[in-house]
Amino acid sequence: MPTVAERGGRWPLLTQFWTERTPRARSGLLAALTVLLFFINLGLHYPGTMNNDSWLQYGEVRSGIYTDWHPPVMAVLWTLLDRVIHGPAPMLILHLGLHWLGLGLLADGLARAGRVRTALLVVLAGAFPVLVFYNGGIWKDVGMASALIAGFGLLAWYRVQGRRPPLAALATALLLLAYGALVRTNAVFALGPLLLFLFFDKPERKLWATVLWSALITVLAVAISGVINHRVIGAQDSGAVNSLQLFDMAGIARQSGDAGVLPPVAGLRLADVQRCYTPYFWDTFSPWGYCREVSERLGPTGSPARQELGRQWMHAVLSHPLAYLDHRLRVFNSEMFFLVPAKHCRYAPGCGVEAPWVYPWSRASAAEVAREVRADYIKKNFLGWPIVWVAAGIAFWLMARDGRSSVAGRAGLALLVSGELYLLAYVVVGVASDVRYAYWSILAILLSGLLLAPQMHSTLRQRHPVVLVSAVLLGLVLLGGFAARLTDFRGLL
Repeated sequence: MPTVAERGGRWPLLTQFWTERTPRARSGLLAALTVLLFFINLGLHYPGTMNNDSWLQYGEVRSGIYTDWHPPVMAVLWTLLDRVIHGPAPMLILHLGLHWLGLGLLADGLARAGRVRTALLVVLAGAFPVLVFYNGGIWKDVGMASALIAGFGLLAWYRVQGRRPPLAALATALLLLAYGALVRTNAVFALGPLLLFLFFDKPERKLWATVLWSALITVLAVAISGVINHRVIGAQDSGAVNSLQLFDMAGIARQSGDAGVLPPVAGLRLADVQRCYTPYFWDTFSPWGYCREVSERLGPTGSPARQELGRQWMHAVLSHPLAYLDHRLRVFNSEMFFLVPAKHCRYAPGCGVEAPWVYPWSRASAAEVAREVRADYIKKNFLGWPIVWVAAGIAFWLMARDGRSSVAGRAGLALLVSGELYLLAYVVVGVASDVRYAYWSILAILLSGLLLAPQMHSTLRQRHPVVLVSAVLLGLVLLGGFAARLTDFRGLL
């Protein structure tokens, strides 16, 4: 009796129709499907969703005065587009256009290289519910991911076919990748694996080498981005780094009980830290946070008190390294939506249904809280938990470690490592919790699973022990996440 695969998969008629098309016909169908999905996606979100960050950045667009709290390169581009169409619409069209362009190019390249079923799935992956839910926002997270996948897809179109990209394609892809790296500060952590595959592809390169080279690229990218943002674009220093430093020192004081690590000018006592600090939701010491008066006491950007924060932060970390690690892991747990209660921001000072400074949870009725908690199981379901994608990426790598043998496999591994490094970097740089911060990683790891599917299928057929390890890992993550929500677990608050 023929197997499922021999009959054309679980949908034999559809599979047969798709695989029997000529290469030109498949390219045409992929292009048509990609364009159709683009317009559907655009129609769902037009003219684009704006949040507080978006409006603040749009204020910079209209004033022409840029800061580095929001990506200056995005503000410059938005300024140019705003001269044609006012408001969020042009950025929405740009983001979605790059998103679907990158996926369409990657899919077409795979189809031409013989991976016809994977090609179709790559296009459909662009409509993954979590991605479509968030990609209507005029946010740097979406701009970053759209630019990265467009640049990656452009060069991958050539690479997976074994063709040498022309100079124009190389320059265009490099420009897109550079924009993606500049549009979000921590995007530099995702950049290395993509550059290594697209420009320096080596089948024999090991994972540890990829990580080391990526770390070097990250350091260089941080230095270059600073020059571009401040000297080329002329963005003003907003004190964003100071915000992270102050947040970390408050966390260290909370976990160590040592108020001596706090900046004297901040006027913080341990009682104030207990009232203000939380690893959940958002940095409450930020300029618009629940305890924003602490930031105000430090004075304006460049003040002597702010210039001292770097030294004080280092002293705090070295004095209490375990307290720092405890603080960062609690924040990371919140960012990954792992061992947290449903709608966990309700336990953060000042977090609210509408806005943290307008509608704190302490004023919400029991019915309102219960409604928001129930809704959280849907709006923040497990497909959007970043920790699930961390675990999925590890499982993909365990089951497809020999993926380096094919160009498509190496493309998948590049996306996988990029997505993982980007998420894991939040261990040291994150100050807030939102699924959209994992947008690039969800897209990259999802695509990596499709590109590495043949290797993983082979591992499954061989019943290799890593299959059980991967299943247990994913099972424990899901079990832990659901158990924390059902029991209202606050042990890592």
